[in-house]
Amino acid sequence: MSFGPTSGLKIGVVFKILFEPRWELDLAARKEKAAEPGGTSLVQDAARDATKRVSLIENLVNQGIDAMVLTPADPASLAQTTDKVRAAKITVIAHDEPIPGALVD
Repeated sequence: MSFGPTSGLKIGVVFKILFEPRWELDLAARKEKAAEPGGTSLVQDAARDATKRVSLIENLVNQGIDAMVLTPADPASLAQTTDKVRAAKITVIAHDEPIPGALVD
C-alpha cells in the first residue's frame, strides 16, 4: 500500500468508524508510512456521528495539519465542511467514498 512521500507532513485522518478490521489494517499502514520520513498521522474516530465528525475535522485544522483524509459515513453532509478545510489551504482526500458537491484532491 503506497501513500506517497510524506516528509515532515502532519496528516489528519478522520475515520467514519475505526474499530472495524478493514480500518484497523488501514490505520496501521497509514501510521507506518507517515512515520517513515518524519511525518505525523493524527487519527480520529467519528464513530458514525456526524456532529462529532465536524468537531474532529475542525480540531485537526486548528492543529495545523497539512492534509486530511476522510472516510465519510454520510458523504453528502461533508461538502460544506470540506470546502472550509480546503479554504484553509489543506489538501483533502476522500477515501472509500466520494463527497458529493465537494472539491477534493
